[in-house]
Amino acid sequence: MVDNPPDKKLTERETRIRDWDASFNWWVNHGNPRDSNDFPIPGKHPDPDSVWNIDQRAYCKNKKNIDWDPNGKDGEEPPEEY
Repeated sequence: MVDNPPDKKLTERETRIRDWDASFNWWVNHGNPRDSNDFPIPGKHPDPDSVWNIDQRAYCKNKKNIDWDPNGKDGEEPPEEY
Protein backbone atom coordinates (compact mmCIF):
# COMPACT_ATOMS: atom_id res chain seq x y z
CA MET A 1 0.00 0.00 0.00
CA VAL A 2 1.20 3.50 -0.77
CA ASP A 3 1.59 5.70 2.31
CA ASN A 4 1.36 9.44 1.86
CA PRO A 5 1.32 12.35 4.30
CA PRO A 6 -2.18 13.87 4.54
CA ASP A 7 -1.15 17.09 2.79
CA LYS A 8 0.40 15.34 -0.26
CA LYS A 9 -1.86 14.54 -3.20
CA LEU A 10 -1.49 11.03 -4.63
CA THR A 11 -0.11 10.66 -8.13
CA GLU A 12 -2.23 8.90 -10.74
CA ARG A 13 -0.02 5.80 -10.42
CA GLU A 14 -0.34 5.77 -6.62
CA THR A 15 -4.13 6.14 -6.93
CA ARG A 16 -4.33 3.22 -9.39
CA ILE A 17 -2.22 1.03 -7.07
CA ARG A 18 -4.32 2.00 -4.04
CA ASP A 19 -7.52 1.22 -5.97
CA TRP A 20 -6.09 -2.16 -7.07
CA ASP A 21 -5.09 -2.97 -3.48
CA ALA A 22 -8.64 -2.16 -2.33
CA SER A 23 -10.07 -4.47 -5.02
CA PHE A 24 -7.64 -7.23 -4.03
CA ASN A 25 -8.53 -6.90 -0.34
CA TRP A 26 -12.26 -6.90 -1.16
CA TRP A 27 -11.79 -10.13 -3.13
CA VAL A 28 -9.65 -11.79 -0.41
CA ASN A 29 -12.00 -10.73 2.40
CA HIS A 30 -14.84 -12.49 0.57
CA GLY A 31 -13.06 -15.83 0.25
CA ASN A 32 -11.08 -15.20 -2.96
CA PRO A 33 -13.59 -16.97 -5.24
CA ARG A 34 -12.49 -18.01 -8.73
CA ASP A 35 -15.77 -17.22 -10.46
CA SER A 36 -17.95 -14.54 -8.87
CA ASN A 37 -19.65 -11.51 -10.34
CA ASP A 38 -19.98 -10.00 -6.87
CA PHE A 39 -16.32 -10.50 -5.88
CA PRO A 40 -14.28 -10.67 -9.11
CA ILE A 41 -10.62 -11.60 -9.23
CA PRO A 42 -8.62 -8.37 -9.51
CA GLY A 43 -7.33 -7.60 -12.98
CA LYS A 44 -3.82 -6.70 -14.02
CA HIS A 45 -1.82 -4.88 -11.35
CA PRO A 46 -0.99 -1.27 -12.32
CA ASP A 47 2.70 -1.91 -11.58
CA PRO A 48 3.86 -3.86 -14.66
CA ASP A 49 6.59 -5.56 -12.58
CA SER A 50 4.17 -6.85 -9.93
CA VAL A 51 4.39 -10.59 -9.24
CA TRP A 52 0.58 -10.67 -9.63
CA ASN A 53 0.95 -10.02 -13.37
CA ILE A 54 3.35 -12.95 -13.70
CA ASP A 55 2.13 -15.57 -11.20
CA GLN A 56 -1.06 -14.95 -9.22
CA ARG A 57 -0.57 -18.03 -7.03
CA ALA A 58 2.95 -16.91 -6.04
CA TYR A 59 1.69 -13.39 -5.29
CA CYS A 60 -1.00 -14.76 -2.98
CA LYS A 61 1.30 -17.27 -1.28
CA ASN A 62 4.48 -15.20 -0.88
CA LYS A 63 3.14 -11.68 -0.42
CA LYS A 64 -0.15 -12.33 1.36
CA ASN A 65 0.26 -15.85 2.85
CA ILE A 66 -2.89 -17.09 1.08
CA ASP A 67 -3.09 -20.56 -0.46
CA TRP A 68 -4.91 -19.97 -3.72
CA ASP A 69 -4.57 -21.75 -7.04
CA PRO A 70 -6.02 -19.84 -10.00
CA ASN A 71 -6.36 -23.13 -11.89
CA GLY A 72 -8.13 -25.05 -9.11
CA LYS A 73 -11.84 -25.36 -8.43
CA ASP A 74 -13.74 -23.57 -5.66
CA GLY A 75 -13.73 -25.68 -2.50
CA GLU A 76 -10.75 -27.70 -3.72
CA GLU A 77 -7.74 -27.98 -1.43
CA PRO A 78 -4.52 -26.47 -2.82
CA PRO A 79 -1.86 -28.99 -3.87
CA GLU A 80 0.67 -29.98 -1.24
CA GLU A 81 4.13 -28.47 -1.50
CA TYR A 82 7.06 -30.90 -1.30
